[in-house]
Amino acid sequence: MAYQAGPLRLKGKLGDLSFYYNKEYGYLARLKGGPDKEQIAKSPKFARTRENASEFSLAVRAGQLIRRAVMASVGLTGDSKISQRLVGILVRMGKTDLSVIRGMRNPATVFNEPDSRALLRSFAFYMNRPLSSVYSGQINCDILTGSIVLTNITSETLAPASEFFRVPKGATHVRIKAAMATLDFDSNLYMIYPAPAYIAPLENPMSTTEFICEIDATDTHSRIGIVSIEFLQEKNGELYVLVDGVSLGIVG
Repeated sequence: MAYQAGPLRLKGKLGDLSFYYNKEYGYLARLKGGPDKEQIAKSPKFARTRENASEFSLAVRAGQLIRRAVMASVGLTGDSKISQRLVGILVRMGKTDLSVIRGMRNPATVFNEPDSRALLRSFAFYMNRPLSSVYSGQINCDILTGSIVLTNITSETLAPASEFFRVPKGATHVRIKAAMATLDFDSNLYMIYPAPAYIAPLENPMSTTEFICEIDATDTHSRIGIVSIEFLQEKNGELYVLVDGVSLGIVG
């Protein structure tokens, strides 16, 4: 991998050189090479490559559906690398499917298996702000009943909400959203069942909080529980979300 230096920033091909831009490293250059498309599609030497590509495609499709559902649930998308991190988890989930041959292992098929779901549980949509680093209590999710419970304290004594969170500078309020999403991987569709949001000043006492997501009993598709925590700042009677005060994760 060669870096481009100087005032010219090239993109495209020039002879055996390819010039391109990478978000992380800037403008780069590389030599043309490697197998062509037909070799990858037909040569026995690339059978494993084709298998991996097929399973990757299945994981990408499942990941897109999950991200769409989460966005619709809480209005948040995740960090800039959310797609590749989520697809990586889904590829690993797919590999737990021992009922089919390589190349056909699909995370959607084993989505509800305990070993598979354990890989996805606690997935953070903002890598630097997982829920576990923002909230000191426990979060329990029952995907069958639609109950999501935040347990803040183990005693009967109430304490300000600020004691249970890693609060960014300037925050005056906390907002917690919880929802259940059902995922129809075959039709690539989802349904959202949100609970009423919790929002209060950080100085207010906070006890165990339960969110009830009323799920349609006839909806039998795969489910995930979602929780977002946002820190807000009050100015002139209005509440504004702090850029460094958002956390979002799958909790069940």
